[in-house]
Amino acid sequence: MGKKKMKQMNITEKNPAIATVREEKTNSHSHREEKTPDDDVQNEQQLSAVHKEKSEVLKALTNFYHSFVDIMEFRTVNYDFTKNYLDLIITYVSVILMLSRIDDRKVLVGMYNCAHEMSNGSRNIAELLFYVEKLRIVVRKFKSVLLRYHLLYLAQFDALALNDTMQNLPVCPEEESILMSYFVSSLSSLSVKQVESGEQFDLQGMRLDWFRLQAYTSVAKAPLSLRDYPALGRLMNMIAFHTMMIDNVEGLLEETSDLSIFCFYPRVFEKMFHQCNDDIQEQKYLISFPQVCSHFHTSTHSMCPEEAPMLEKRSLTYCASFLDEISKQACDVLLELCAEQRNLSDQLLPKHSAHTINRVRNKTQKKQAAKKGETPSHKPGAESQRKDRFIVTNMDKLHLALTELCWSFHNCSHILVWDHVIIPVEHLLSQLEVRLNRSIVNMVNYNQATLEITRPSELLVSIRAYVESLHMISRYINVDVTRLVKSVLLQQTQPLDSMGDQTITTLFTNWYLEGLLRQASSGMITHSPTMQTFINQPTEQQQSFRAQEYTDISEMQALAELIGPYGVLFLRENLMWHITSQIAELKKLVIENMDALVQIRSNFDKSDQMAVLLKKLPEMSSADEEYKLACLLFVYIAVSLPNLAMDQGSLYSREHGGHANNIHCLSTAINQLAAALFTVHNKNIEEHLKEFLLIASSALLQLGQNMERLETRNRDSVYLMLHLIVEESPFLTQDMLESCFPYVLLRNAYRDVYKIAPITLG
Repeated sequence: MGKKKMKQMNITEKNPAIATVREEKTNSHSHREEKTPDDDVQNEQQLSAVHKEKSEVLKALTNFYHSFVDIMEFRTVNYDFTKNYLDLIITYVSVILMLSRIDDRKVLVGMYNCAHEMSNGSRNIAELLFYVEKLRIVVRKFKSVLLRYHLLYLAQFDALALNDTMQNLPVCPEEESILMSYFVSSLSSLSVKQVESGEQFDLQGMRLDWFRLQAYTSVAKAPLSLRDYPALGRLMNMIAFHTMMIDNVEGLLEETSDLSIFCFYPRVFEKMFHQCNDDIQEQKYLISFPQVCSHFHTSTHSMCPEEAPMLEKRSLTYCASFLDEISKQACDVLLELCAEQRNLSDQLLPKHSAHTINRVRNKTQKKQAAKKGETPSHKPGAESQRKDRFIVTNMDKLHLALTELCWSFHNCSHILVWDHVIIPVEHLLSQLEVRLNRSIVNMVNYNQATLEITRPSELLVSIRAYVESLHMISRYINVDVTRLVKSVLLQQTQPLDSMGDQTITTLFTNWYLEGLLRQASSGMITHSPTMQTFINQPTEQQQSFRAQEYTDISEMQALAELIGPYGVLFLRENLMWHITSQIAELKKLVIENMDALVQIRSNFDKSDQMAVLLKKLPEMSSADEEYKLACLLFVYIAVSLPNLAMDQGSLYSREHGGHANNIHCLSTAINQLAAALFTVHNKNIEEHLKEFLLIASSALLQLGQNMERLETRNRDSVYLMLHLIVEESPFLTQDMLESCFPYVLLRNAYRDVYKIAPITLG
């Protein structure tokens, strides 16, 4: 016990502040003992009942007793302060009760906030976050430079300044003197050679000693009070900061610029983003919001590992969401620029030159000028003429907005969120790819009900204008626009794009097969070999399009360039499906009339039997039966040629170089079909075409013996079919034709056909 008392006395002597605190506690305790109820007890006999239940009384009233004593002490110390504090509580409760009776308090607060933001603008939070991230990047990038600088600063300035400050202290106890001497010696020993040798610095012990020094100099009645020497405190805090710049830069950045708090306030974070997104001046700093998501990993703790997956998912979700929003806005601006450029390019199309030619013609012929109500037309390029440099066009605004948004992507090449490396430009390219696909499909303007569609040549010009405009983004950020365009155009050559939507290949295939060829098969559209295009036939019904504007050589070349080889293959496969289905129907007719066709094939040179057999004309799996079907199919086609003479549309037009109902296309179809069918069965194509020519000639010669006008009104036009078939065939010759069909009939047919209508030019 004696040793313990001596030890306590020594501690008290060394630390007078501890003795002072103990003395105050003793006085307080004695003061409290003076106020116990025992002093007021005069007669213990009156409290005999309390004496019997004293343990229960103490247990039940202990908390109340101490509370009353504390209040009495506090009232004794400062009565006015207690009264004012209670008045404040009463006033606060009254205000809360009054506000609770206002039903529209949230609406009023919201209206005020909106009005305040509209009057004063946004708080520039995006710019602030951007520069915080910029500073963090700069500090990490030049970490070695900062290390050398602060190392020299500590050794050549801070150490000397601390030594001078220590020498000027009037009182410096032993322990404080030892600590400050240690600071000076440690700082003076630092040199650049340690950095060059790769030595790792650990100055955390020095910072802990500074905390210890603060504890020594901050207690009551300390010989050296830090409060009396603020210069020493400022100098030591600066030294602590400089030491962290040497061995704990990441910790310093986390203390001063960590923004992981936003992870726990997602609604506030999103609201701030949308507010800055609506402000044009803040759009260039929007990339700071995805960058803040990289701070969220610092909010985890080793004692709560179950929170890490949730925080990681939230970080990635918000980072991707912000980047998608920024990318969508950049895509909107860029594609709007492309649309404006497309409109300017559309003004240079040849179809718009008619108005200019008409105006020049009227001016030459001195016709009446345009009326006052008519709007004057502007020549292409007039939009670039400005009378005042302060005039800002829509294109100028779009270019400015695109510059701001691209600047945001340019300043951030990648974002590290947990263990994931996110590249903002890739988000932009993915969004641009999807939006560009939709824009190209929308430019087709396909209407299935009215069969309206953009001409392939015009669509090609529009796409080229888009591609030229897209390359302007490479002036601001490093992106491979060529790869993007190739990817988009390659998707457009397929039936569906990467998102599962229809492409221009599907739309044009549907239009040409369902719209154009269906009307061609009904005789409303005719193929003109002379003009090498399809043309509309004059009808009472108004047609929705002009076939020659979609089927000439230039349009077919533009279509092939748009849909590419894969698109042409898709178009061919669909066309072959239609052809195959029609051939299947022809085979059904052959099967129904097989007996008559077999007899016609063997008796085609006997006119009497042929006349009887022709009046009779109204599942096979083996190869021989399929070959027999193919032979009889050509017999059926040959004996059916005379029936074409009764069709009014079978009249041959020398202007178009073909028949109005497109029967001149049969010459190509017969030759191609014969080559396909008899090649499959490994038979001689030439022999079967000769047989077809003999049967067809015999049938057409019998047509000349018919004297009925209705059945022979287009006989001469049908005679020309034999000549066209021979011309298209690589297996038949004119000598073969003349051996079975008199040449004089063909000559007379051509003469009669060309007499029908004279050709008018101009």
